[in-house]
Amino acid sequence: MFPIDVSDRKLKKILLNSRGFILVQFYAYWWILCIEFSSIYDKISDEYGNLITYFKNRC
Repeated sequence: MFPIDVSDRKLKKILLNSRGFILVQFYAYWWILCIEFSSIYDKISDEYGNLITYFKNRC
């Protein structure tokens, strides 16, 4: 592994941007899942109701 100089401004900016991008992607996927669960919530049978309610309450 190469030693990385984190004091370099450009490198620090790249690291921060990539971390932020990953976070934004994670939240986007989470919200898509929430929307999917909300839209199909009424169509699910009672046996899966508790699991879906759990995910819906986590949003």
